[in-house]
Amino acid sequence: MQADPRHVVSVITVVRNDAAGLSRTLDSVARQKRHLLEQIVIDGGSTDDTRRVLDERRTDIDVLLAEPDDGIYSGMNKGLDRASCDWVLFLNAGDRFASDNAIEQIVSATAADVDVIYSDVLFDAPGGPRLSACDVRLRRFHHQAICYRRSLHDRFGRYVVGHGVTISDYIFLQSIAELRWRKLPQPLAICDATGQSSRPRAYYQKLAVDLIFGTKGRVQVALMLLAYPFYRWLVRPIIDALPRSRTGKRKPS
Repeated sequence: MQADPRHVVSVITVVRNDAAGLSRTLDSVARQKRHLLEQIVIDGGSTDDTRRVLDERRTDIDVLLAEPDDGIYSGMNKGLDRASCDWVLFLNAGDRFASDNAIEQIVSATAADVDVIYSDVLFDAPGGPRLSACDVRLRRFHHQAICYRRSLHDRFGRYVVGHGVTISDYIFLQSIAELRWRKLPQPLAICDATGQSSRPRAYYQKLAVDLIFGTKGRVQVALMLLAYPFYRWLVRPIIDALPRSRTGKRKPS
């Protein structure tokens, strides 16, 4: 399937051995206005039912590459190499759009004076979707709810690929944080809260990047390092257990 010349956004999905997650993601993309996007899937050499899903859904995929790689960021770079649209958005296996008109919202926000389009993001949680507020001024963002000009990689480089590196997307987003961002009023994506960016190693690496970029001071980073274990094991489970509405906001008591 060749890319439609009207396509505006390249939606890139990276997957390895996650058949169920890939199915949810492809279902979500299929509900968008397909003439506005191209769907690129990079499979890092799956050995489970993911290969069957790719075969069954081949007509929903504009570009497919299935071969072993060096991890998620290696796959993301391969997706960038194959993208034909001016704008790119990563929606990896298990993630999905928060609404059926998410791509339309993005397209309506594209303009000559905008480099990055973003929104708040929803995370899957036991009590219902949990809203995470994003604000580029505070360096709070999630790559699943960000669409940006592909040409930015020509200026700021590709995603870093290295053993143990779990926040290459965060490094890139920090690099472009001073550019022209536009925020949408509604969340673009619902994300899998069990991904590698939710793990302790990713949190500690993000703090290191914040320190390098000067978005957090040494004292602040030290206090956050001390507080994080307490928050992760005691406070966070309580927050996730609180009842929530379908929009991700807590229900009034």
